[in-house]
Order: sequence, then structure tokens, then C-alpha cells
Amino acid sequence: MPEDVSVSLRPQETLALPSLIHTSATAQAEEATIRAAGRPALRPQETLWGRYKTHKGGVAGLIVVFSLTGVACLAPVLAPSDPFSLGDSALSAPSSLHLMGTDHLGRDILSAVLWGLRISLLVGVCAALIAVVLGVCIGGPAGYFGARLDNLLMRATDAFMVLPTFFLVLIVVAIFGGSIWKLIALIGITNWPPVARLVRAEFLSLRERDFALAAKAVGAGHILIMWRHILPNALPVIIPTLSLRTAGAIITEASLSFLGVGDPNVVSLGQMLINALQFMRMAWWTAMFPGLTIFVIVLALNLIGDGLNDAFNPRLKGR
Repeated sequence: MPEDVSVSLRPQETLALPSLIHTSATAQAEEATIRAAGRPALRPQETLWGRYKTHKGGVAGLIVVFSLTGVACLAPVLAPSDPFSLGDSALSAPSSLHLMGTDHLGRDILSAVLWGLRISLLVGVCAALIAVVLGVCIGGPAGYFGARLDNLLMRATDAFMVLPTFFLVLIVVAIFGGSIWKLIALIGITNWPPVARLVRAEFLSLRERDFALAAKAVGAGHILIMWRHILPNALPVIIPTLSLRTAGAIITEASLSFLGVGDPNVVSLGQMLINALQFMRMAWWTAMFPGLTIFVIVLALNLIGDGLNDAFNPRLKGR
């Protein structure tokens, strides 16, 4: 009779065997699920850039903004002449000598547009950053803590939104002067309330998510939870707002300059428009080129905002 062959296992091997079988079964199940789905864990179109580049308007806006930013940065090199230098040929039509013509003082409009674009982008980006930072610092704590702090901060926000901010900026600049940095500060300070309300709503939602509750359960402090865990998850809402705030700040600066309360020491697109107002019928180019530049940069920034909104929120695509 053949002898029975038996394999003896040590106690620790016997205990480890069920866990190994469970781990192997779990891994096989995950692999089977991925294969059944017919796709890898992360496809290129599932990345942020992959979703953004499907938005044709957003890509076009990004190309335009990058191109205009590069041109503005190279304004000292690309400008044919000093935008303040007077010339002999006043109101000269566009030609090979002056590609965009000259204004009523003989100044080259192309040079002025390049330098004015530089100022517009500087004001737009800096003012938008100030507005977004203030909005996050006020809306974040209001949404996270709620209760009395939320009520206090939101009532202050509502009171600030009631104020006619444009006319407030207009009065302050007219009284205290309109240097470029004053304009940036004033535009940024008066544009934070919509951002604060948006951030508050996002923080109210995110503070109840599992990752925030888990961080609170392990003893993380409120500051750490807000700025380390909740804020990064709120960026999909904040970043598109930055693009839209930049466009709004550019329009505000151009409007103030058009009303004659901008910085007289710099070249501004709005300032060029007010100077061209009385010559528009006889010299259309004096107003068309600076106005067209404002239109293009604002439209491109809005397209970028739409593209970012769709990229961060794929469910909104096509709406």
C-alpha cells in the first residue's frame, strides 16, 4: 500500500494563507474590472490638459493670450518708436512707415498699442490676483466655520456688493490721483465679493466630504484642513474665476482711462480711445486698433475661462 503524503504547515504559515488568498483574489478582481472596462486606469483625455484641448475656443484663447503676452513683454524691442515721441505727420493713415497710422500728435499708434497692452495685462493680472486672494481669505473661513462667522462675513460681503464699485473707484482716483499701482489696488479690492461668495459655497460643500472628515478625525487643525485639504480641491472653481476677473479688470482700467482718471504717465488703451474720440470720423484707425486690442484680449480671456470650466467640470461640457 502506498504511503500517504502530507505536507505540514507551520502555525504562522497557516494563519497567513487566508490573507494571501484574499489579497490575490482582490487583485484579480480589480484586474478583471479594468479589463472589462476596456480602458487603462487613466487615459490621456482624462487629464486636465486632455479635457481642456477638446475645447476649441479655450485653446484659441490660450494661443491668443500667450501671443499677446509675448508681444507685450517685447514691447521695448518691437515698438517702432517711443510712444510719447511726437512726429511730423499727424493723423497719417496706416502705411509701410506706420503700420497702424499716427494719432493727432503724430505719435505711432502701433508703438502705443504695444505699450498699452503691456499696461492692460499688468493691471488685469495683478488686480485679479488681489481679488481672488481676498475672496479666498474671506469666503474660505466663512464656508468652513459657518455659524456666526459665516453670517458676519457674508453680511459684510453683501454690504460691499451693494456699493457702486466702479463709481467708488472713479471718485477715489479722481481725489487721490490715478497712479497705476493705485488703480491695481482699487480694482482688486472692489472685486473680491463675488469671489468670496463662490469660495464660501465650495468650502461649505467640501467640508462635509470624507477626506475633510477623516483629517478632522485624526486631529488635524482647522487651518491645516482648510488650506492643505479643502483649498486644493476648491481650485477647479477658483482658477476659472481668475481668468474672468482678469478680463473684468482690463475693462475697468480701460474705462477709467477713457474717462480721463487713469495714470497720465503711462500709455493706456483707454487713454488712446478718449484721445481719438474727436478724430474718429476723419481718422478711423486712431480708435479702431486700441479698441480692437481690448476686444481681442478680453474675448480670449473669457474663452480661457470657459475652457477651464469645462476641463475642471467635464459634466458641464456642451451646456
